[in-house]
Amino acid sequence: MKAIAVEAGVEPQLATGGTGDPEDVTPHTLRHSVAYRIVQVEGGRLEDVQLRLRHSTLRTTDAIYSHLVPR
Repeated sequence: MKAIAVEAGVEPQLATGGTGDPEDVTPHTLRHSVAYRIVQVEGGRLEDVQLRLRHSTLRTTDAIYSHLVPR
C-alpha cells in the first residue's frame, strides 16, 4: 500500500495542517478519509458512512467515526 501511495503522489493531509508522509498511508487511513469526506465535505450522516464502509451495525460506525459529526 505504501509504495502505491508514494507512486500515486498521495499527500495525506494532517489534522494539524500540512501534509504527512505518503508512506504512512494504510487501508484504515483511506477508510477514515472516506468517512471524513462523507460527513464533513458532503454533509452526510453516520448511516451513509455505515453503508459506504459496509459496517454491519450503526453502533460500529458510531464508535469509530462519531467524532466527525458536528454537534
